[in-house]
Parts: sequence; C-alpha cells; structure tokens
Amino acid sequence: MPRRIIHCFRAPLGGVMRHVGDLATAQHRMGLDVGLITASNLGGVGAAKLLRSLEPKCTLGIHRLPIDRLPTPRDIIAYRTIRNTCSALRPDILHGHGAKGGAFAALVARSLILPAFYTPHGGSLQFDRTSPLGLLSLSLEKLLRPLFAGLIFVSEWEKNAYDEKIGLGGKPFRIVHNGLWETDFRPVTPRRDAADLLFIGELRAVKGVDVMLRAMAIVAASRPVTAMIVGDGAQRRELETLCRSLGLDRHVAFVGARPAFSVWDRSRVMVVPSRFESMPYVVLEAAAASVPLIATRTGGIPEILPASQLVAPGDPAPLARAIQTVLGDIEAWQGQARAVAETVRDRFSATRMADSIAAFYAQAHDAAHR
Repeated sequence: MPRRIIHCFRAPLGGVMRHVGDLATAQHRMGLDVGLITASNLGGVGAAKLLRSLEPKCTLGIHRLPIDRLPTPRDIIAYRTIRNTCSALRPDILHGHGAKGGAFAALVARSLILPAFYTPHGGSLQFDRTSPLGLLSLSLEKLLRPLFAGLIFVSEWEKNAYDEKIGLGGKPFRIVHNGLWETDFRPVTPRRDAADLLFIGELRAVKGVDVMLRAMAIVAASRPVTAMIVGDGAQRRELETLCRSLGLDRHVAFVGARPAFSVWDRSRVMVVPSRFESMPYVVLEAAAASVPLIATRTGGIPEILPASQLVAPGDPAPLARAIQTVLGDIEAWQGQARAVAETVRDRFSATRMADSIAAFYAQAHDAAHR
C-alpha cells in the first residue's frame, strides 16, 4: 500500500481544489502522508486561505510555484522545481489532476521511476481535434498516457469521453464519483429577501452565465425575476455589460466570489447553465443543501440529477421555460430537492471516494511492481 502521496494540480480553486482537498483530508485520516503541488499565480486570497486550512493534513507540505494554463517555456522551470521537490520528499506515487497537473506528474514520475495516476477533471476533454488548441491538447494527452500506472475518472461520462478522444490504451482505470461529507448535508430555507436565481462559479464562457442572463430576459417579459451571481473571472465586465443591454442590471447582483454554503439561503433556485462540465461539485453541494436545481445536460451532471431538472446547454429558450416552471410551483420543487438530497447522500460519499481511490492505488501500484 503506498504511504506517501503527492497530488499535483494547477488551479487551487473550484471543483478540482475541492476534490483534492477532500482526498487529502481523507488520506490523512487513513494515516497516509500527503503533499500538494499547485500554482502560486492564481486563486488569490481565497485559495491561500483554503490551502492554509489543509496544512495540518499535508505532512509532505504544500508547495506553490507559477504554473500557466497553456504550454509555455516557463513549464521547463516548473518541471525542474517539481522534480526537485518530489526527489527530496520521496513519495510512493504522484497523482496528477487536470491536464497540466497530469503532465507534470507523468513526466516527473517517469524521471524518478515512480507510479503516476491521472484524473482529467474534464480538462482537455472539453476540446476536439477540429481546433488547433484541441488538436495540441489531445495529442499531448495521448503521448503522456503510456506514462500513467492508472487512470481515475470522476464520472462515467469522463471515462467515455477520454476513451473516445484519447483512448484508454489498455490502462487500468476506475470510475470514482466526487463525494460529500455528512456535514455537507444541511437543508436551508430561503430568506424572505432571497433572489429567485443563483449562479456560483467562475465567470468564463464555458460556465454559460450569458445563456442564463438571456433566459432571464425571456422570463422577465412575463414576470419579474432576480438573480445573484457569485464568482469572479475574466468575463465579469462582459457579463455586466450584457446585463445592462438586456435591461437586467437592476435585477442581477454580481457579488464576487463567496463560499457556497454562505449563499444557499440567498436564492430560491440554483441554476447551472454550463456549456461543459465533468462532475461539478456545485451541483452536489446545492443538492445537499436541498436547493431546487436546474442544470444543463452536459458531462456527468445527468449522473447526479433526474432528467426533469436538465435542459440542453447553450440555448436560452429551454432554460427560460425551466425557470418559469420552477418559479411557478416552487413548493413542489422544494419537495423534489429534498428527495434529490437523499439520493446524493446515498450515492456520493467523500469517504467512499477516498477508499476506492486508495484501493486502486494499491492495486495498480502492486501490478506495476510485479
């Protein structure tokens, strides 16, 4: 059984950070030594605070260095730094998360003759080979695949997409859904001044906030509708401009990044309008809070929610119809939200997630040694 594990990932925020943080916490409780390697050039104060909270659980330390999203010459310096760090810490395995984390884990593990594991978390799988960036990303993924001892996917969709776009290549793999702790299940009641709709996430095109705003404009033609947008990102100014052009600026509040648990009671309905997702934690977290949900039919979301709560991505019209349906009978949807919470409690456990990954580590690690 591997005892010393280092997780390598680029972005210390969002779903990947939640996944790695939960995994590190559970592995620490198992008595394992855990370390994290992540980017220092993004995440800001929120990421720094979250990483500090994980320090007592990371006996191999938390190591930060500049890591760019796309390939750049600075990757050579990052590789050398990560290799030197791992050489000094002497882990039993490296676990890479996301495309960049997976690449560094694969190359460093090859250099140090260690097993490497890879979880895409969507990553390059949002692309196809018809674009230059997609062709580059997927080609690099295929070149790196032989260096992994095993592949871990957070959803059935992710495994299928990886197989279709890159190919499993006979590598051992396991599907392990993201999971929640029992303490995450805290039903909330909306405040009297709650907004109708809530979005939580990065403000970038893939998250589909523009689609949600256009859907709101359709709904606003027949009834008043308000929203709270929680998050920051490169698209914030563009989305605020879109709000004004749609006549929604008095009805939509952009409040910046905040912890999800602090805003569940600030709305009546959670909307996840993403164009692409893998297995988003925000859907699990909203379900655990018994918040009514509308989400797009993309990635692993259909593995969490019933079809009645799903709409096609990228199209404001079906999303507008779903919003009108939910707001028109909110009590019925609150009852359905409580039923979804129980389903999520039964199927998506952080403890089971960590146990399954640890068992897969051991299985693939032993096979590699044989």
